Amino acid sequence: MASSTIVLKDDKETNDETTEKSNGNPTRRSVVERYYTCRYSIDVCKQKEEDQCILIHSNRVCIVTVARSHCLFTQNHKVESVSFQVSQDLNRMNNKVSGKSKRPQTEGFIAIVLPRLDDPALGVKSLLTEEEYQEKLKERQTLEENI
Repeated sequence: MASSTIVLKDDKETNDETTEKSNGNPTRRSVVERYYTCRYSIDVCKQKEEDQCILIHSNRVCIVTVARSHCLFTQNHKVESVSFQVSQDLNRMNNKVSGKSKRPQTEGFIAIVLPRLDDPALGVKSLLTEEEYQEKLKERQTLEENI
């Protein structure tokens, strides 16, 4: 079975709805590819393979998801339950959500966050780009192979 590589028209981030496959045929880009910038945090809270992907929209809203390198995927773990019960009186499942109904990732999300207004770039600066993320994953793999 032949695989097709998606190649962007240029290196700039765009909101174009299509990309070109390696065979030259256009394909529709996903909502994430069109409207979000992906950044990564690895080994969150110093926990090995607790990697997260943060999808950043141009309106500053951030969606925290589980990264492809998270142990849920790499070690085939199964999620048995998720609780949004913060305290006895506070359950985040009761929060009202409004706005456009676009699902940025089919596998769900951990949280939706609006960074502080005074310096929204503060938390984003420490996140990894796709290239930095891939490099860190290669370093992690090399370390594991040497153990």
